[in-house]
Amino acid sequence: MIFVPQQSQTLLGTNRGDTDGPSLPPRTEAVLAKLSETSPLSEQLQALTKDVGLRDRELMKLAGISRATLARWRKEGDAERPPAFDDLRVIAVLLIRSGAMRPPSVAGWLRSRNRGLNWNRPLEILRDGDFSPVLSAAEAACGARIPVVKIPQITRSEEPSFSTVAQGGPKAPLEDSS
Repeated sequence: MIFVPQQSQTLLGTNRGDTDGPSLPPRTEAVLAKLSETSPLSEQLQALTKDVGLRDRELMKLAGISRATLARWRKEGDAERPPAFDDLRVIAVLLIRSGAMRPPSVAGWLRSRNRGLNWNRPLEILRDGDFSPVLSAAEAACGARIPVVKIPQITRSEEPSFSTVAQGGPKAPLEDSS
């Protein structure tokens, strides 16, 4: 089981209390629909390669599978998802849904050395089975771009006035002792 922090649950759309999120282009929404947890594996693989831009050899290394197995999964679509693909999907959805990256930029981020991962590449860390540090690095890459569902409005009556803050009105100027 993968533990995903509350902040990430909202961005991933798994926190069912918040259905509104940032407005994304229709093409990006289509990619997110393909990467949905309930989508068939063949659709997710298509999104990861065609839309996100990952290479077949990167997916094969990540899951530790052969080219034939990857081709069979693409054809059948209902195969058991390897945990590494689920981890990769969660990271990709987080980066895209937050608005931090467009789908084609995610592959570059996954391949690049990351300061938050001791200059290792996120794909290498995921291949080693270590999801948590990559999730933290992805959240940092989002730059606190957490979707705001509703901006709170302050009414005039709730707003503190200057006179109540100052309490007592203006003070006499300090005398210069020079």
